[in-house]
Amino acid sequence: MLTAEEIYTRAFTNENYSQQSPSCLRFQYAIEAIATRHPQISSVIDLGSGRAIFPEMIIEAYTQLTVETADLKKFHGLNCLHHTIDLVDTVNLQLLLSRGFDCITCLDVLEHIPEEHIISVVKAIATNCKFAIITVANHSSRWADIELHLIQRPQKWWSLLFAKHFRVVDATTWPGSNLYAYQLEKQ
Repeated sequence: MLTAEEIYTRAFTNENYSQQSPSCLRFQYAIEAIATRHPQISSVIDLGSGRAIFPEMIIEAYTQLTVETADLKKFHGLNCLHHTIDLVDTVNLQLLLSRGFDCITCLDVLEHIPEEHIISVVKAIATNCKFAIITVANHSSRWADIELHLIQRPQKWWSLLFAKHFRVVDATTWPGSNLYAYQLEKQ
């Protein structure tokens, strides 16, 4: 059985895997959420950065922000500090996030976490966040006959999970979309 790092290292060798337009809903939602809080945000960490499309958007829009990325490996060439981490390693995730980032972004990542680890990952984010932007893609996503979206649950399930650990500022879905978007604050 392949590890998560092996699966995603192989997936990211395919130039079409996780290629998303900066105009897609999740990125626009997140960049607008940062814009509403911009004066209070000086540092952002993007968890599960993949190709770093969104961190690059932040850097272009807000040149004075410190932006860091975190993922299983550095799958991108963006010139910023990168942290190699498996999010299910919540001890190291807690250590990383305890550095005090003003904003944690995690776009279309949590559905890739095995369900038995999701509560501890969400708790690690909630414990260390001032403000978080999380999106969840609730649909099947297969690569090389491997299901990548390990959690496929309705919005209510995600909303209840987040409400236990955060103050939910906004919860958004779009008609005809299986994308759930949240703005969350520390309780």
